[in-house]
Amino acid sequence: MKLADGKEALADSIIVAARPGVAAASIQTLHAELSARRGFSAQSVADVGPSLQRVSISGVSIETALTAYRADLRVLYAEPDFILRAAETPNDPSFPSQWGMTRISAPAAWDQTRGSSAVRIAILDCGIYEAGSTSFGPGHPDINGKVVARANFTSTPDADDYCDHGTHVAGIAAAITNNGVGVAGVGYTTSLMNVKVLDNTGAGTVSSIVSGIYWAADNGARVINMSLGGDIPCPTSMQAAVDYAWSRGVVLVASAGNSGLSSAGSPANCVRVVSVAATDQSDNRANFSNYGSNVNVAAPGVSIYSTNYVGSYENFSGTSQAAPHVAGLAGLLWATSYGASNQMVVARLLNTSDRVAGTGSLWTYGRINAAAAVAPPVCLPRPDVSVSASASSPGVLAVTATATGSNVYVQSIAFGSASNATVNAGPTTASPGGFTYAPPMFSRSATFTVRRTTAGQAATVPLTVTDSCGSWPSFVGGGPSAF
Repeated sequence: MKLADGKEALADSIIVAARPGVAAASIQTLHAELSARRGFSAQSVADVGPSLQRVSISGVSIETALTAYRADLRVLYAEPDFILRAAETPNDPSFPSQWGMTRISAPAAWDQTRGSSAVRIAILDCGIYEAGSTSFGPGHPDINGKVVARANFTSTPDADDYCDHGTHVAGIAAAITNNGVGVAGVGYTTSLMNVKVLDNTGAGTVSSIVSGIYWAADNGARVINMSLGGDIPCPTSMQAAVDYAWSRGVVLVASAGNSGLSSAGSPANCVRVVSVAATDQSDNRANFSNYGSNVNVAAPGVSIYSTNYVGSYENFSGTSQAAPHVAGLAGLLWATSYGASNQMVVARLLNTSDRVAGTGSLWTYGRINAAAAVAPPVCLPRPDVSVSASASSPGVLAVTATATGSNVYVQSIAFGSASNATVNAGPTTASPGGFTYAPPMFSRSATFTVRRTTAGQAATVPLTVTDSCGSWPSFVGGGPSAF
């Protein structure tokens, strides 16, 4: 079976480890207790290591069973019984020519996730040569079937690619992969949307691009790739469209520009757009690539081999080629546990980049690393959540909840009913509890404030911190003179 994050695991068993000093008999008792209390069947099938059991589960999903086991103090950790396979190298015959895929560690990423066809990457460009958009041929064999929606915001009669650009970009992002034909796409199983906003010469207007952004956001895009731009400030209408798409949960990616300037062009310079520079085989900035403080990341963009507009393949260079590497990776991330929001996808993509030469001056975060981005949280052994509090002023506690495991992030804090206290967390202020706060970005820690209501009396707030490895009950506060 596939879990919610796309990983494959047995549907009827999990792996449970006892904490040091907990006898095997105590774990057997736990199986019986959970079966009685939670209404599902759990029994040990085999010992797979010291204090380690494979446990058969029936009558409930393994996600529910994992939550139950992880909440018990006798358990060090509980995890799915994942299914592993031989390392994935796609059988596309031209994959060896795709140096960019290995540079960003895409094959290792595909060992973790192959994405999901439910995730859509919208290619805003001059069209895509594919069966549903062309009347001049069969469409590209490495693209046909990948495009699930299409729209044309130009005056041209169809959404086909006549400028030999959009098809190349689409192939980098999500060509059909491991099909024994041509090339591989970073997004692997991810779907495509063909949004034609540039005419047959490769030129387009802000209004066309803005229309394409709104349409893609309203029609299920999870990622928008814009391998286009101009060396102008972000137009107000463009920023409004970007803001709208972002509010709909979309990740937006754009090429920084090919003018060699020390600033990204538009729309890459719009707020909330991931701006992408181009690098060569040695991780150096391509001499044509824009760079600077408003460029977020770099990706391969020199001699990139991909699909073209006549059903064949060729090499192109440009930040147009760099951006779809990033868009494809964003598509993969949506199919993992990091895909809870566009904020989390972007934060993960940026913060796992390799800090190659030029990071901090040519671009902010580095050259993307797909394997690092999709690497699962390390929940073995079960990492604790640290909740620390200090009095910032009389009657006021400043509290920080920190996830301690590798690749583990705080996802939410659920506050119970406070006793003689109110809570400030994110946009919620002076609350008596009974709400859940989700930090806006993936972070190892989250902060909030507790304020005593009546001086001289005890004040406490129960809470449950949920991170990438599970949920952790705790409380903050204390007696009349505690803070």
